[in-house]
Amino acid sequence: MKKHTRKGGPYVISQGGRRITVRFRNINIAFFFVASVVMAAAMLLVLRDITRQISGDYARFYALNTAGVLSSYLNREIRLIAKTAGSQAVIEWFADEGDQEKKRRAHGEMMNVLSALHGNNLYFGIEKSLNEYSVEEIIPIDEFIPHGRLDPDYFDDEWYFESTASDKEYDLKVDIDKKLRRKLVWLNYKVVQDGVTLGLVATGLDFCQVAEEALAEYGRTKVRGFIIDEKGHVMMDSSLLGQEDFLLYASKLPIEVASPDPGFLAAVIAHIDGMEGYFDLRAEPTVIPLSSGPYGFATIAPIGATNWAVVSLFKPSSLFNLTKLLPLLGITLALLIAVALVSGLLCYRFVFRPFEQLIRSLGRIEESVEEEGVYGIERSDEFGILSNIFNALLNEARRDVLTGLYNRRFMEKKLQSIIKSMSRTEGALSVLMIDVDFFKNYNDAYGHDKGDVCLKSIADTLTRNITRIDDFVARYGGEEFVAVLPNTGEEGAGVVAAKLLESVRDLNIAHKNSDIARHVTVSIGGTTAKVAYTQSPDDYLKRADEAMYISKQNGRNRYTFLGFPERKKPGL
Repeated sequence: MKKHTRKGGPYVISQGGRRITVRFRNINIAFFFVASVVMAAAMLLVLRDITRQISGDYARFYALNTAGVLSSYLNREIRLIAKTAGSQAVIEWFADEGDQEKKRRAHGEMMNVLSALHGNNLYFGIEKSLNEYSVEEIIPIDEFIPHGRLDPDYFDDEWYFESTASDKEYDLKVDIDKKLRRKLVWLNYKVVQDGVTLGLVATGLDFCQVAEEALAEYGRTKVRGFIIDEKGHVMMDSSLLGQEDFLLYASKLPIEVASPDPGFLAAVIAHIDGMEGYFDLRAEPTVIPLSSGPYGFATIAPIGATNWAVVSLFKPSSLFNLTKLLPLLGITLALLIAVALVSGLLCYRFVFRPFEQLIRSLGRIEESVEEEGVYGIERSDEFGILSNIFNALLNEARRDVLTGLYNRRFMEKKLQSIIKSMSRTEGALSVLMIDVDFFKNYNDAYGHDKGDVCLKSIADTLTRNITRIDDFVARYGGEEFVAVLPNTGEEGAGVVAAKLLESVRDLNIAHKNSDIARHVTVSIGGTTAKVAYTQSPDDYLKRADEAMYISKQNGRNRYTFLGFPERKKPGL
């Protein structure tokens, strides 16, 4: 049997894979022909149950997809706001609002998150002063000032006091934007230190657009959708799509008004009573057959990582209907072979061909040092899930788990590719070796968990200060990092090294066991050479390592450059 072979890197699909497609098609035709006889006899007996089961499955998948769209949108915002609320810089400033240095660091953190948020807004209040801030665009530090105070007796400020009094880490509320006076879905996240709430960080989500896309088909008269909170109050109603009252901020109607069916009411009550915290991302929807009213099925689909859910009501005509099958019974046998052929072609189109493309994609990525994605990661089906798993595994193979930087193995591979490419032009290549000073002493003094946090902070600041598109930083091992600077001479590399030294010092990470400073510092060694095809990554790394040890011997917290030793020409 032929296997997949490799020629120059990418995988080549052999004819064996084609024969699988042909065999599948032929077996499919034969199966349909034999099965049709049994199917015709049994269909009338089980058609009603099948119709009901398929309708229930349709309703389930419809609801699951809708909840998944909303969950994906909300989870991204939750992660960003959680990052802000959990930032040490933000926590320290909330605890000491008057400290300008803490405010500067918190301002930097918030501006970084603001640009990534869908709503491009941040709103937060500080418990000690009850000062409130509203940020809707990147602003300088001198404009980062409170615009008012939170008042427990003021209606528009109820959100803050309700959220801080809640036992939940974060909550979602439909509320009014004070400035624009429009209804938004607000994500309110507590800022906590040692169990004490220091305030809230919030963002207003213009939820209408994403909800309208998710509930677009619900706008039809045959299907109606709602989004409810943990108390069963209606937050959104698909019958109001496109209207100003799509977000039901003021009324918060109970979901029981949607259908009088006792099975539906019992399911809603069970859903509310069974809630414990936030829904799991893998939570399954509940499908409820309805025996009364205009609807045939209802579903309750939890929105992952929230305490909201999508409730859908389906009229029987919107689902799988018995009458749809009746015209097909008379022509089933005549079309069986055609169906088998089409099925085979579709299987090739949607199964075999994507797998061929996936294999080729994996082959190209294996040979490449560029971070191109695996084929199919944008798909929303099971194949997309598989592609994303492969993509995650490839990223894990290239990235250091703690810092998220390139790991040593991939760095050396990428450096080898840079040397090969630049040897054609003989451009200048610089490599910096960066080592955290007295890091063992730091671990002994503060513990390995703090040591990991320290390394992550240093990795982040190194990444922020290596800004050119071709430059990159990698973790070399332990407390050592490597910066690779293509097309950079020694003078330019020296500027970068000085910048990195300063940025690490500016982190002001306390280090009581350092022999040279009261904060964490680094020592840097660098080397620069005109690239030649005879060079290897080891040449640069060893030379940069030697320079780094000279920096350590000369007092640390400095950088040193060593040039390449001249190579003897062949034959001399």
